[in-house]
Amino acid sequence: MQKSPMKILISAALFLGLTAFSCSTNPPSPEPIKEKSPPNAAKATILNGEWRLQNLRKLTSGGENAEAYFSADGQEIIFQATREGFQCDQIFRMEADGSNQRLVSTGLGRTTCSFILPDNSGIIYSSSHATQKTCPPKPDHSKGYVWPLLADFEIYKAGPNGENPEVLAPHPGYDAEAVVSPQGDRILFTSLRSGDVDIWSMNIDGSDLKQLTTEEGYDGGAFFSRDGSKIVYRANHPTGEDLEDYRKLRDQNLVRPGVMNLMVMNADGTDKREILANGSANFAPYFHPDGQRIIFSSNMDDPGGRNFDLYLINVDGSGLERVTYSPLFDSFPMFSYDGSKLIFASNRDGEEDGETNVFVADWTDVAPDFVESKTAGISAERLMSDVQSLTTEEMAGRGLGTPGLEKAGQWLEAQFKEIGLAPLGGSYRDPFEVAVSSKVKTAAFELDKKTLGPKAFRPLPFSSSGEVEGDVVWVGWGIQSNEYDHDDYKDRDEKPIDVSGKVVMMFRYEPERDDEKSRFEGKNPVRESDLRYKAIQARHQGAAAVIIANPRPRGQETDTLIQFSGVTSELGIPVVHLTWQAMIDLYGNKVSELERYRGNGRDMGKVKLKVQIERQRGEVANIVGMLPSGNDNAEVLVVGAHYDHLGMGGEGSMRPGVQAVHPGADDNASGVATMLELARLLKDQPRQRDIVFIGFSAEESGLLGSSHFVGAGPLKDRKIAAMVNLDMVGRLREKTLHVMGVGTGMTLRETVRRASAGLGLNLMLDPSGFGPSDHMSFTLANVPVLAFFTGVHDAYHTPDDTPETLNTEGMVDVATMALRAVHELANQTEAPTYVALKNTAQGDRGGDGSRGYGPSFGSIPSFGDPNQPGVKVSGARPGSAADKAGLKKDDIIVKFGEFDVTSLQDFAFALRQHKAGQEVVVKVLRDGKPLELNAVLGEAKK
Repeated sequence: MQKSPMKILISAALFLGLTAFSCSTNPPSPEPIKEKSPPNAAKATILNGEWRLQNLRKLTSGGENAEAYFSADGQEIIFQATREGFQCDQIFRMEADGSNQRLVSTGLGRTTCSFILPDNSGIIYSSSHATQKTCPPKPDHSKGYVWPLLADFEIYKAGPNGENPEVLAPHPGYDAEAVVSPQGDRILFTSLRSGDVDIWSMNIDGSDLKQLTTEEGYDGGAFFSRDGSKIVYRANHPTGEDLEDYRKLRDQNLVRPGVMNLMVMNADGTDKREILANGSANFAPYFHPDGQRIIFSSNMDDPGGRNFDLYLINVDGSGLERVTYSPLFDSFPMFSYDGSKLIFASNRDGEEDGETNVFVADWTDVAPDFVESKTAGISAERLMSDVQSLTTEEMAGRGLGTPGLEKAGQWLEAQFKEIGLAPLGGSYRDPFEVAVSSKVKTAAFELDKKTLGPKAFRPLPFSSSGEVEGDVVWVGWGIQSNEYDHDDYKDRDEKPIDVSGKVVMMFRYEPERDDEKSRFEGKNPVRESDLRYKAIQARHQGAAAVIIANPRPRGQETDTLIQFSGVTSELGIPVVHLTWQAMIDLYGNKVSELERYRGNGRDMGKVKLKVQIERQRGEVANIVGMLPSGNDNAEVLVVGAHYDHLGMGGEGSMRPGVQAVHPGADDNASGVATMLELARLLKDQPRQRDIVFIGFSAEESGLLGSSHFVGAGPLKDRKIAAMVNLDMVGRLREKTLHVMGVGTGMTLRETVRRASAGLGLNLMLDPSGFGPSDHMSFTLANVPVLAFFTGVHDAYHTPDDTPETLNTEGMVDVATMALRAVHELANQTEAPTYVALKNTAQGDRGGDGSRGYGPSFGSIPSFGDPNQPGVKVSGARPGSAADKAGLKKDDIIVKFGEFDVTSLQDFAFALRQHKAGQEVVVKVLRDGKPLELNAVLGEAKK
């Protein structure tokens, strides 16, 4: 239960807190308070998606009214309000229809958190009237947004209309947020009497005090379950610097409420369980009478953290569901004892801005048809059949430039035709040219007159052609990491090793990789151990070529070579891979010395190395079909899923040494199958927008298909209202579905929440439209996007991603939700307004090279030919370092500081070598001419 007036809830502050007012010293009127415009039980607005609310009525009108709670028989309501003549919150009662509103507190000081005893013999509330006749002072907001914990608050028990108030368990400190068990035997309240903010319980007469929470931090806002056996409450148990901040504020009777988690425990304080921790302010939780669900208020769907809506969640933390969709504020929900009604406070339908009123609705668990049916006609059998068709042996993993990918495209064309989708421009094919294959023409290796054959060494896929002859120098694991204080480019005396013009040799992986206590985190490799990252580091150190050797195999590691396949950007120097056996053949037993101690800087002989690689270009195609709306000049809604995969493996495989079909059942036959199911079911549905379905090609090679489609495809001159992407939607686990892009359009969060109704999904909502899948190409073109994703798993990019591993029932749930979202987007009167997110850490493909911290540049890559030197950009994020430096669309970044840039990986590497606030010179090609830009790096948002 909250402890404050309501105005703050709709102010620019984060959410509810205590606001001081200039209080009158006049005594309150003894007469009942007349309603501003009776009758108050007026019909109120139920918003789109609020299907659980029926017959919504507004019970108050004017002022600040909230924290309203039913009597056990449902006939009366007690609430707190700031009314004319009472500039501080006071406690009032009214009939269930809003009539007979009357003051039941003293009218002095400040009051909060009232409750009617179950037998209606009296009321309880907290008040400061004994020591403060006027309003307390405002909290000190120089310390940020804080709640004051008023030491003058005591818990009072009074008669039904406030007669003879008496203090329960008096204590010279904060006592408030009191509620009574449905059985009428115990009172829960929040207190500072232990020295910390904890939940206590006591008998109805104030005796038998028991402390229920002891964890340091804030615990409060507790309510009983209907049977009195459980308690739900809000909590924040900070650590580190946040804990120090909490302690300092607590000692000043203040608390910072920015993050509140939801907790459940037994009535005696045992078995504490966290059911929701999402980094948001979740508060005012209340049990449904069934004891299995909890309704609460949260700002989780507002990036600004200012708007609160009501949500349901199961007592085990599953089944999160949004209940209200107000753009203003909804909070303080309470069910009637029989569960038939819901009362809450809201800013909707106010006569003045900032007005908060009490609303009551009839509650329903009878879902409308589109929720009750759940599947909406989606066929699990068709979904699995389509997945199996795309993962047959003849598809061979659908690798770029392979016959298998061409067969997959032909199959998809046939499906579009059978469904009845219209081709665009007379054809379902949207062709484009890319580098489709690469092969090694020549590979020769000789070291001190010892030669290696093709089973002992092989160029890596990102190697460049070249001939090198020179000294080989050992650099251990080839890792430089400031984070782990590790530098393999220094010898045992910590002197720098000069590798300029030489060939560097190093082990694959990282040191101590089997030791979980290793500073390199055992089997979770640091990013600097990535093969390309190591090679980039060597090139930056001046190396002429790189040799990466397998270390002695451990555990399940095999002494195999990485397959040369796929299409990727070149590094600029030759890079070859050796087996452990090749190292034995070259150096004999001496190679074991390299394992036992750091021999960095050691002379490893002279090598003659020749690599010649041939890369070929060819035509591939997106497959495109449309359900026309029949409306002239209609906007377009795009639904997409990529149909290519890795073929036989290669650099993108999580098992790069294994040459085998990578079926790609989840990635992304599941997305294509779901897209086809949506097309079948939407064919006969009304629509205001044309719906275009696209099977993208070359996604695995850098979003090439979607990048081409956005820039030069058949819709390049049409307005795209939104794009929905389906990528890896076949492995739903624990009902958890990731939906990205919800912040790219102003109404997308609401669309997603409505689409999830009744499915019991745990939604992980990401506002960003950036990420390594085709929706990002549309984000870069300022198109709102939604991307559905069930998460990475152990079979990702391996031969084990097969149809039998998919969760068919989960696919039906995801398809149902996607169907509802697409249907709504296709029929909205106005398309979602695009929102450009600023200062969002996006990962390497987002241009910042960071997933949560470090320096930020803010360039937006333009995906194209992976062998194009440098990084072409489509622009810069507003207000970013790149924007301020003057980076423009179609600029090509070729150097970042002292680091050459030939690819996105190079750029990510270069960015990571810098710090936020550092000034860096960025060299670009603009219209073919070199240009230098000066940028001051920002800091990626945590």
